[in-house]
Amino acid sequence: MVHRVGRLGPSLILTFVLTFVGLSHLPGLSSAADPVGKLSVGGQFGFSSYGMSQVNAGISRGSAIVEQNATTTWTTPDHLHHGLDFMGDANYDVTKTIRIGLNYGRTSGTTKVDYVEVMSVEAKTTTLTPRVYYRLPWRPFENMTFRAFGGLVLLQNARTTVTHEDTNKSSPRLESMTIDGSGTGLTGGLTSEYTISDRFTLGFEAGYRKATVKFGSGSYSISKIQTPGLDDNGDGVPNNREPRIDSFLWGFMKTDRYIRGQEPQVRSLDTDFSGVDVRVALHLYIF
Repeated sequence: MVHRVGRLGPSLILTFVLTFVGLSHLPGLSSAADPVGKLSVGGQFGFSSYGMSQVNAGISRGSAIVEQNATTTWTTPDHLHHGLDFMGDANYDVTKTIRIGLNYGRTSGTTKVDYVEVMSVEAKTTTLTPRVYYRLPWRPFENMTFRAFGGLVLLQNARTTVTHEDTNKSSPRLESMTIDGSGTGLTGGLTSEYTISDRFTLGFEAGYRKATVKFGSGSYSISKIQTPGLDDNGDGVPNNREPRIDSFLWGFMKTDRYIRGQEPQVRSLDTDFSGVDVRVALHLYIF
């Protein structure tokens, strides 16, 4: 059985759009052209595309190594292209046209295959985004406003995790690698709000984020191994520091093969979260 995660189609974006349009046309929802209050808090959920060129290059290298050493047809993870966003935000209307806001949340994406053995790559980061909004003079409906926005993106606690697990009960083995870092970037786009009561609005946002996590550190570990501290092949490297010759992790190492007597080193990879993001939101105006 093959189980893949990480390739989200355009149907997710279409679902967001249809949901927003459908709710905005429900009768009796709105009671004011604009909500009452200047300070609002809200939650957002959405979809992002990613760049990930260096991570995807590692996936390609690792897949080639696994397939080269396989004795039967093998299945390896797809490239990582998409992820999900979960955000919270707070906004304050300085004037009728100018708004400032702060967005805090998490974006993460995973590609995974479970076929004989389990291999996966997950990239995730916390985002802190201060923004400035400008309300456009055009309204498609009386109760709907549009704003253009721009701001900084601070990427914190970013981590890319690569795993290769042998689930065989007689010889279990889990090889795992983590690549950590942080970074900054820019974002811009368009957001809309539809008033559904004096205090609540439904929002839809589309934008582009240019933000890359620079490599900070990397490490790997080998667990679920029967004799972790021993040196079965007598090369001076203990078993729990020696990935299998056909390990998916080699695609993310500085060399693609084991060198006798040397521990492998994690490759310096940047994680690129740049791409288009689309989100829906619900906001509460406090005062």
